[in-house]
Formats: sequence, C-alpha cells, structure tokens
Amino acid sequence: MLLRFLSLGLMTAGLLRAETQQESYAETHPLDAHGQIRIDDTNGSIAIRTWSRPEVSIQVEKRAPSEDRLKEIQVAIEADPRGLSIRVIFPHHFLGWLWSGGDEGSVRLVLTVPESAELNHVSMTNGSVTIEGVRGAVDVHVVNGGVKATGLGDDADLSTVNGSIRAEAAAPGAGGHLHFSTINGSITVLLGKGANATYSASTINGGTSCALPIRLTEERHRHGMQGVIGTGGASIEASTVNGSVRLEAL
Repeated sequence: MLLRFLSLGLMTAGLLRAETQQESYAETHPLDAHGQIRIDDTNGSIAIRTWSRPEVSIQVEKRAPSEDRLKEIQVAIEADPRGLSIRVIFPHHFLGWLWSGGDEGSVRLVLTVPESAELNHVSMTNGSVTIEGVRGAVDVHVVNGGVKATGLGDDADLSTVNGSIRAEAAAPGAGGHLHFSTINGSITVLLGKGANATYSASTINGGTSCALPIRLTEERHRHGMQGVIGTGGASIEASTVNGSVRLEAL
C-alpha cells in the first residue's frame, strides 16, 4: 500500500512538472549612459549585468502551471533613451508576499545595461537579485530572497528582510555611501585592499569581523564595530538582526 501511494505521488509530481508552461522573449531599447531604471517584480528573479552599448537588453522568462495562468502574468515595459520601467503584474489571486495557494508562476528578468546606468528602484518580493558591474547608483529592496552585487560604484542601498547580502566594491569614492541591511541573514562586504572608508557594522544575534586594518573610533564589542579604514572617505554601513556581518578583502 505504501509503495502504491509513493508511486501515485511520483506520478502526480511528474504530471505537474509536465504541465508547466513557459514563455520567453527578448527586447532591446536605446538607453542613455546614465539612464534611469525601475523594476518591480513579485515572484522570480532579477539579474542585471553591463556592457558598453548605449542600449538595454531585456530577456523575459515567464513560467506558470497552466496556459491560462501564463497568459494572466503580464510584463509591462516602458522605455525611452532617458529611462526604463519594468512592472511584472501577476493575477489578482497572487497577493504579493501572501499566496492564495498553489503555484501562481514566476518571472525571471535578465537585463544588460550601460555600466553607468542608475538602478534607482529594483524591487523583488519572492526571489533573488544579482547585479554585476553597475557603477551608477544602485537601490535594491527584497522581501524574501538574497542580494548579490559585484563591481559597485559610490552609491548603493541594498536591503532584504529574509535573506543574505554579498556586496563587492573595489574602491568607493570619498563621497560615496554604501548601505546594506537585512533582518534574517548575514552580510558580507568585500573591499579592495587600498580602499578608504568609514565603516560601521552591527548585529543583534551574531558577530562582526573585519579582515582589513581598521582604526576603531568606538570600543569594539561582539555585536558591532565602528572605525576608519585607510584614510577614511566613503561611508559604509552594514546591519542585521539575525546573522553575522563580515568585511573581507577583495
């Protein structure tokens, strides 16, 4: 009897996988070097990388358990050379971070943008965000999922509620500000060995560490530290509630 139930369960899972529907397409639009980008997704993932062209490439991959569900998921794209807006619209029975039950589908977005483009709003509810090589301002907010960013410039604000953050910035400028925060997750910040910055790290349930030489400006304790790296300059702040905060050398 147990074997029969297991067989039926495996058969059902196979049928559900077989019924998954997918739609993929790509668009390319002109975009100025410092074009403004806004993205709102609810369920899926966002990946953003760079190139030297004055345009943006957008790859969209929609998945849903049925053809009807797939048609209900809309991706609204508005583009001109000054900016780009992408808004993923799920059907009304998908309630953001609250599910109505079952698999309502997902949308994966892969963008290639000019290196100095401004990511002035990237929002994800359930899923991860990955950014590679964007030197313009970066503003990312996630609810359930991690954030990974490499090659950051002088201005970045990365946050999540349930997830970890990994951020790399070789040499942020003297007026730069990098802010990283999560509630349930760890934070890893990687700086170039010659970077100059003021650094602040804090956690409630976890520890903090710094692999670069740092001159402490306040007495260090397990749950936090403040100090100056090199000659100071860029402001770097990292905070979590449940997790560790580490600063490492690139």
